[in-house]
Amino acid sequence: MRLIPLLLVLAAALSSLTGSAQKTDAQAWAKIARYAADNTAVTAAPKYVFMGNSITEFWPEKDPGFFAANNIVGRGVAGQTSAQMLLRFVPDVVNLKPKGVLILAGINDIAENAGPYSEEFTMDNIRAMVLMARSAGIVPILATVLPASSIYWNKDVTDVSEKIQSLNGRIKTFAVEQGLYCIDWYPGLVGLDARSINPDFSDDGLHPNETGYAVMEALALPSLNAALLGR
Repeated sequence: MRLIPLLLVLAAALSSLTGSAQKTDAQAWAKIARYAADNTAVTAAPKYVFMGNSITEFWPEKDPGFFAANNIVGRGVAGQTSAQMLLRFVPDVVNLKPKGVLILAGINDIAENAGPYSEEFTMDNIRAMVLMARSAGIVPILATVLPASSIYWNKDVTDVSEKIQSLNGRIKTFAVEQGLYCIDWYPGLVGLDARSINPDFSDDGLHPNETGYAVMEALALPSLNAALLGR
């Protein structure tokens, strides 16, 4: 099992940052302070935390009613990779003590926002977040990467759709192996070309618009509620 070594390496790396400048750089890279004030203001444990990137960050702005009605706290940071989410996972998820956490990660890894893409490295980070959630008594819920055929801010990245579908296959297989719920956005959002997001659901080919988020919400709620049954 590779999760324990991964977490030990992570812990060792963080503990080795003894200089204040080094600590500041690491925290700034992961944007640890992005939700510091918001986290302090959370006085009651939410039902769910949504951990993710810009797709998650923009969601509460597009439909705040969905988050309020379902006691969801959004903790998305635009541009973040799975590695950055992993570093934020304790302050932005564990410390809030939610019943469940939805993990939506991967597109910015594929976009090479923090260096060359490695599907295995991305999966290691997702596995680590699952382990951390379970260790804290939080139910992890996985999600697939939304369809996209290109990365508009990094045209050098090729085979985007193939990489997304390969990673999604790994995420779904891992969910089955671990007995986790996995929300598969892909079939409900993909366009007629079976590669890109349906243009009715996105204005830029990657981020959902209001209609796209409505589709995601309809797909998400059954799995979110089922994952917490019996708690």
